Amino acid sequence: MRELVRELSRQIDEYVKAYDPDDSLEWQLVLNEVSTFIDIDNQLSVDQTPITLYYRLTNSVIPPLPMGADKILSNIQLYSLEEIIIIGNYQDQIKFSELTLDMYRMLQAVERQSVESTSSSDERALMQSPATQQKEIL
Repeated sequence: MRELVRELSRQIDEYVKAYDPDDSLEWQLVLNEVSTFIDIDNQLSVDQTPITLYYRLTNSVIPPLPMGADKILSNIQLYSLEEIIIIGNYQDQIKFSELTLDMYRMLQAVERQSVESTSSSDERALMQSPATQQKEIL
């Protein structure tokens, strides 16, 4: 991460020198927000473990469908989460742009683990949502 921040800083310096020196203060503010956000996020942990991957939606945290659910679900429309509204809880928080640290953590909690990160087709089947699995059963 530090290397990416240094690269961003170098690119900002090049931009300011080549194009618009008046933008220097705004770009410095962005760089400070990014650096502070990363520093604080790296210091926070929940239950002594990183939150980044462990609390994403996976089949291990989604309860299985109960027996006989296929009969019930065949008569109703299945829904999926497509959009969410996240509202921050505190006024003066560490943030990058308009994304506060608590909103960032909430986004991580509802983010689904990507199927591409698994190596076998069996694991990909396990990563599917219950709704998708149900469609395959019917």
